[in-house]
Formats: sequence, structure tokens, C-alpha cells
Amino acid sequence: MNTHLVSSELRTNRTPIRGITLACLSAAVAAVLASCGQPPECACDAALTKLVLEPPLAGGEGVFGLVVNYHGSELCDDGELCVEDHLPPGLTCDPNDPAYNGGSPNTDWTCTCDGGSDVRCCLNGALPTSPTTLQRIQVPVLVAPDVQEKGKNCASIAQDFEGSFEDHTDANNMSCAEFTGLGRVDVGIKKRHEGPFHYQGLGVFNLIVTNYGDASATGFTVVDTMPPGFHFAGTSSPEWACDAVFNNDNSETVTCTYSGALLPSTSTTLDLHVTLGDYKSFTGKEDVNCAKVTQAGDLNPDNDGDCDPFCISGEVVGTARFESGVDDEFSANGAELASPSSALLDWIDMNYAHSGTRAYDDSVQDRYFGHTFTDLQSPESDICGATLTLRVSCGDANDSVLLQYTDEQGLDASARWVHTLNTPPYNSPCDFSMDTLVVLDLEDLPIFPNASTNLLPTLAARGFLDVLVQDDTKVDFVNLDLTYCCE
Repeated sequence: MNTHLVSSELRTNRTPIRGITLACLSAAVAAVLASCGQPPECACDAALTKLVLEPPLAGGEGVFGLVVNYHGSELCDDGELCVEDHLPPGLTCDPNDPAYNGGSPNTDWTCTCDGGSDVRCCLNGALPTSPTTLQRIQVPVLVAPDVQEKGKNCASIAQDFEGSFEDHTDANNMSCAEFTGLGRVDVGIKKRHEGPFHYQGLGVFNLIVTNYGDASATGFTVVDTMPPGFHFAGTSSPEWACDAVFNNDNSETVTCTYSGALLPSTSTTLDLHVTLGDYKSFTGKEDVNCAKVTQAGDLNPDNDGDCDPFCISGEVVGTARFESGVDDEFSANGAELASPSSALLDWIDMNYAHSGTRAYDDSVQDRYFGHTFTDLQSPESDICGATLTLRVSCGDANDSVLLQYTDEQGLDASARWVHTLNTPPYNSPCDFSMDTLVVLDLEDLPIFPNASTNLLPTLAARGFLDVLVQDDTKVDFVNLDLTYCCE
């Protein structure tokens, strides 16, 4: 028998049977060919390994890897080497992903996605002529929110139509990868800043992104739209990359991406530095700045955004009126009670012959009227203006209005104002039974004859004010109007 002739015929007239050519069909044929050696075609083999590159996140994404180790020679079949991946339930591919459009990272392969569960990747160009580990294929997937916590994904070397690569070893054509403990995606954000901002000054917004989920968070983005007047000046957070674009209303939208993986129950800080324009640049100024974090598949949108109230140093941010008594022209006749502090009552007991205080509209003589305004401070701002208004019915020309601060330490004598009712700034001399409306600016209180005093700093620092009228004069009501400014 001409063994050379048989070998030649087998190489040129092969018929694929279940992925094996007649040249490798049986041990008997191999025995016949033993004297001339095994044909190189019989060594042609592609081995597949399936990897989990990024574990699938329920409601998010994941990435699988396919590695083909090729063993062959120049005499191997020059067919089309393809790999097929049939995704399990709950996982789908996105045909718009660059990995399925001939782009990075699968530049050596042409991968197609049907928009469902089937992915097919075919090698570009001819097969290698020597053993080679081919470029790793990446298979990104979208994950349903209700996917099971455990799964298995299998892929195989394609041997399904004429012209495909003829692989001569079936045992390593398929590979599976198991994935367990699918985590839920949940990132949240908090926004804040320290201290007031200043026109034409510098400032920093601090954004804290926290991973509340049970798997590492990757690929999330923060978007912060700066109000008009604020200009993005960069970030000092090295793991973030930020860009800003101007909007038609002179605001700026800052977009920042995080380059790392944020582990469960950990946080990362994004510091956004800003410069401020002058007063005119804040036309239509807002008083709050909001930011939002986004990640594909985030299952809890309630913590994705946060807003940070802000103010510019010195600007008015609000007003408040604190009322005591009723403006009823003394008609209640003592039914409306004032609320002096215990410290003020103690001070009256120690410094006056008669203890206690009178009520509103009370005409009894020889008694102090006393009321203490409390809880005047605001945590977000400072008191920058205060006006006290009271209506009195004079009982004696020498009666006085007293404004002071009395606490457990006693009277703060350095911050006390006393003025008799029969001298300016009152509208007219306060004679017996004459009603007078008293309006006092606590920042500019006149002292007879040519001096003034300012109780505003003490009011802002202490957060309370004692108002007294002595000692035969009725009081109809007392109102305290405060203006709050940015600290």
C-alpha cells in the first residue's frame, strides 16, 4: 500500500464528521498512518476558557471574558474561528455597546449581539500558524433587577456550518463560569460646604458618595449644576475626573466620573473648587446647589441627589417676627401673660421691692413688666438687624424701658440699655395714661443726650433678650422683628 498516497488523499478529500476529519477518524486509520507520522491537521485545536471579569450586579452590569488558546500549524484548516456565548436568563447584551461594534476592547474579533441572549464573536483574518493565545474577548452584559443570586454562563467554539474552523478536540470546546452573590447597586450622595461664600472669592463644595449596596460600585458619575455666579475651578480629588460646560443661563454643569471601585459601606469625597463673581453675576440667584450621582441599575433613587443651601456673606437670607401679647389697645386687662425667664425674675426679686411681674394690659402700679424673647438664633445665619416695637400706656413720667441680658450668671451690665419714657426717641412725652408706640432699632439705640449704643452683637451671640418696663406703665404688646444674614 502506498501510504504516502493514502495520506495525501485524506488531506485533500476530507469530509467533516461531528467536527472530526477522516484523517483523525479512528485508531485503525491512525495505525495505518503510523509509519509515515500523524498529519499536522490532527493537531489543530482551539481551547476555550470562560472568565468573570466584572461580576454581574442585579439591576446593573457585568462583564464576562472569553480566552481562546489556539494550537495549530500552517497546514491547519483556514476556516472561520468563532465563539458563541448563550447568556443565561436575566442577562442580555446591548448591541450599542462598543464591544459589539468592532471597537475596543475586541479589536481582533467581530462580535455581534442580537439584543437578547446570544453573542457571537469571529476572529478577524487568518488563523495563526503557531500556538497562540488570542486576544481576550470581553462580553459586557446588562443584568435584570430580579436576577437570581447564582448563575452559570457557558460559551463554546462554534462548529455549526460549512466553512467554520474544524476543531479536532471536542473536550475543550466549551467552558462555563459560575457567578454567585449578585450584589445590588445603591450609591447615594450628600452635599455640603463650610462657612459662607464671598463675592469675588473662593469656595469649595464637598460631595460625599457612599456605596450603600452589597457589591463594589464602579462607573458612577456625579453631575452638579452650579448656579449663575459660581464658576468651576477644578477638583482636588485625585480619583475623579471632571469637566464643565456653560449653559445658556450662565450656569455651569460639572460632570465628574470616578475611576476606581467603591467597596460596600465605604465613601469617597469629591471636592469641587469654585470662584465667585461679583454681585451682578448672581442675577436671579438661587440659594441652593444640587448634585446627583448616577450608576446603571441603581435600585434606590431616593438617595441619588442632595441639595446644599448656601448664602453669600452679608446678604439677607430671611426675617422673623417674635410676638408677645396682643395689639388690642389694652382691652384684655391682664389676661395675656408675659413670659419672663427665671433668671430675670430672680434679678427683679434682688433689685426691686416687689417681686414678680405684671401681665399685658395690667394697670397695677409698682410692678415691673418683664418678658424674655428666647431661641432667636438661626443655625444657618446670623442676626444682622433687630427692631423692637411695643405699645405702652404711661403711668408715671419717670418710668423706663429696659433692654438687658440676664442669665444664671446674673446681669450683663456691659450690654444693657435703659431710657425713661418721657425723653426721646419716643413720639411724645409719656405723661400719665398717654398711649405711646415705641419703636427701637437695637443696632442704633439713642442714649440721652447725644450717645448711642448697639445691642445687636450681644443679641446675635446670646440668642435671647429681656424686655422690661417699670414700674407703673401698662404694656399692650411687644414684638421683636429680626433680620438674618449669611454668616
